[in-house]
Amino acid sequence: MSASKQIFYSAISVFLVSIIISTWVSYKNFEGGLSHEFCHYAEIARNIKAGKGFKTKMAYPSTLAIFKSNKISFEEYAPVIDRFPLHAFATAAAFALWGESDESVLALSILALGALSAATAIVGALIFGWQTGLAAGLIIALTPSFQRGFLLWGLPDFEFAIILLLSVFFLVSLITKKDSSKLKWLLAGGVAAAAWLYRANFILWLPIFILWIAVKADSLKKGIKQSSLWLTGFLLVASPGIIYNFQNYSSLNPPTFAWNLAHMTITPNLPWLEYRQFSVLEILCQPLLLLKKWGHLFLSHLKVWPQMWQFHLIWPAAFISLFSVFRNKNRKNPEFDFFALFCVMIVFQVMAFCFLRFETLGAHVWGRYYIWLAPATAILSSKWILSLRPYLRWIYFTAVFLFFLKWLLMAPVSKVYPGNLPVEKWPEIEIAANCSSEKSFIAGNLPAQTAWYAGRKSIQLPVHPRELAEISKKYDIEAVLITRLSPGELYNLANWQILINNPEALKNFSKEMNLPFIINLKTSTLLCKNKPQTF
Repeated sequence: MSASKQIFYSAISVFLVSIIISTWVSYKNFEGGLSHEFCHYAEIARNIKAGKGFKTKMAYPSTLAIFKSNKISFEEYAPVIDRFPLHAFATAAAFALWGESDESVLALSILALGALSAATAIVGALIFGWQTGLAAGLIIALTPSFQRGFLLWGLPDFEFAIILLLSVFFLVSLITKKDSSKLKWLLAGGVAAAAWLYRANFILWLPIFILWIAVKADSLKKGIKQSSLWLTGFLLVASPGIIYNFQNYSSLNPPTFAWNLAHMTITPNLPWLEYRQFSVLEILCQPLLLLKKWGHLFLSHLKVWPQMWQFHLIWPAAFISLFSVFRNKNRKNPEFDFFALFCVMIVFQVMAFCFLRFETLGAHVWGRYYIWLAPATAILSSKWILSLRPYLRWIYFTAVFLFFLKWLLMAPVSKVYPGNLPVEKWPEIEIAANCSSEKSFIAGNLPAQTAWYAGRKSIQLPVHPRELAEISKKYDIEAVLITRLSPGELYNLANWQILINNPEALKNFSKEMNLPFIINLKTSTLLCKNKPQTF
């Protein structure tokens, strides 16, 4: 069998394995749009499909503060600040193919994980041979965190990882082959821009890619020419997103950098829940707090990293293999450049993110901002395992996959809603919509679900009730939904917990907001202007 056929069959095999596992996991665990991202991207995609463009009916308090500062109106739709365009358009395409439903969003995630597994198999095969590619693709397809966690939450990170993997491989191939084709260098920059349109933190690596091209060229003149072509390709493809950002926010990237920098420095709260703007300058005026935050988040990274994605057995093999690649004296091999660039990228991101954000999504799921690193890690580990004696490699692979299987077969997490209702049938969302007019806003801690399932304009609850009272002076809020369900993340809203547990304070707040009806549901508290007919 030819090498190309071996690679093709390996990619198809891991793609099918991933699809089968994803379908089974979804059947067992899928409840609908539990995450903000799932529902917000779905709502934006519906607007795109309807011809409204990249717009939304949902906003966070900090977004409203930016609207106020930039004099942006939010009548029916608003510009999107906190989601990435390419994933929203991909979701809109899924809606066009399969209809506007939770299942379409899920199907896109299933296909994306399958494609990531296949892309890993292809790139691994092109670097180290089809056996390494096949093993690496299977590792991605069987990773429990991907299948049991990220798959169900409608995130853009699988697609981002695919594009970034191809972008790095394409770039390294051009450098290694000393290719001087202008079109290929423009195309390489365009692929990188697609990664930026899928996740804006690619901007962190933009200078790294440009410098890498310049340094690896045969001469300074050639390096400048090739990096200029690459950057031109990047800017051409990224231009719609750049224009959109400058038109709405007067910045190259969505203005979320200051939010993340502010967290744990000038505010202990999640900054996007505060009805105010943050400036980088005011944060930089607190250097000791910034350094303290960096140290804390760096230790958090070190603590969790060995367990990330259940790669307990993958990381040691990957590090040994990486050492072997770097020990090779022939630094012109493509694998050296490929993995060296990934190493620089991960070091740079960790150093930067220790100033910005650290996130865990449950007891066993962490590292969504680093999913792009998983394919390179899987390829490296597979290469080393396959270098062992036959019986040892089989023992090692068996241990890896049995460990994955243990996590995949864990009992399903108990359903979020009493009675196992899927999210689209949660009654409080319907009741909140029924007791408010179409033109008004619903405030709550399920804003994305409200926008997606009820099709209503929604505002995330701010940190403090008094901030919502301030917001209501500009936006007509006719219902406030405060849920105790886990997707509402009420643990981030201590002042609202206090309020709903204090009947007298809740009554006074309802009067201040001109929302006279207080409805206590099993899972939520609802304040509304009009008594809902369905209650």
